[in-house]
Amino acid sequence: MAIEVVDGTLEPALPRSTKRGYSRFDVLRIQTADGTWREFPKVSTGPGIADHLRAGGPGRFYFIKVDGPLGLFGVRRPDGAAHYAHYTNSETIVLVVAVLGTLCAIARFGFGVQAPWLAAVIGPFLLAGWFYLNSRKQAAKRTFDADNG
Repeated sequence: MAIEVVDGTLEPALPRSTKRGYSRFDVLRIQTADGTWREFPKVSTGPGIADHLRAGGPGRFYFIKVDGPLGLFGVRRPDGAAHYAHYTNSETIVLVVAVLGTLCAIARFGFGVQAPWLAAVIGPFLLAGWFYLNSRKQAAKRTFDADNG
């Protein structure tokens, strides 16, 4: 599942942990229109989304899975209320380390400076990883903005 939109009624849930606005839920349960229950284990959410999950209730819920963690990045309620917050907070860290590593690579392989070889090798790969993470985040935002319920 890359991006999945689920319509249904969310069972109220409490986060297992919350840190700097980001929350982690052990399991989210949503009852779809046909009466079946769907469970989403180990869900991460961005700032503000956890409040909608604590309350439960009907709505449209937007999930994304990017190489491992499952995230809920948007909620739309039948009354028109909509909230978007992407759950990843590691992109900034990956970008900073990637840029530093790429600078080490340029210094080491371009100018012969004795920069750390591990950083010089990993930096460009992390930069490519950041572009991938950022493209998934942008795709999620486009999906949320294009869907009016």
